[in-house]
Amino acid sequence: MPVKFCAQCGSELVTGSESGRERPMCPRCGYIVYRNPVPVALVVTTRDDKLLLVHRVNAPLAGYWAPPAGYVEIDESLEEGAAREVKEETGFDVVVDKLLRVYSRANVGIMLVTFAAHVVGGEMAPQAHEVAEARFFARDELPAQPPPTDGKPLDYWFYAVAKGILVEFERKG
Repeated sequence: MPVKFCAQCGSELVTGSESGRERPMCPRCGYIVYRNPVPVALVVTTRDDKLLLVHRVNAPLAGYWAPPAGYVEIDESLEEGAAREVKEETGFDVVVDKLLRVYSRANVGIMLVTFAAHVVGGEMAPQAHEVAEARFFARDELPAQPPPTDGKPLDYWFYAVAKGILVEFERKG
């Protein structure tokens, strides 16, 4: 949904050129709206050589199994956001071990930052409003999931990233 009013003074925005791009800007106070991707942390969490996956309730990929993931908040680091998301979605406390990779794609609105982590405490307690179930999968038990057929670009992209992560985990066995 495009921004129509200035976040600084409330005036109606106009389109103008800035840094070689057309952007919404305020004719009254000069505020410029920059559309930047939002950071999302995805956490490849293991325990006893098994991978923690959640059965997603919400988009993207509602109904699919994927590693825990979610938006990083302004008052936390990427690593803190990653650990919080695992705790919120599964009930487990984790230690983030390392950065795995950063994924990006134009026009999906997010930048996916993936981390490796391991469980250090907590109990399995999936949050029903976010995930239907959480489970640890051995390398030979990973769920087979068909590509989405009627999703948004984010669904297709997230599916490809998640599938790549699962294939990589399976191969390391």
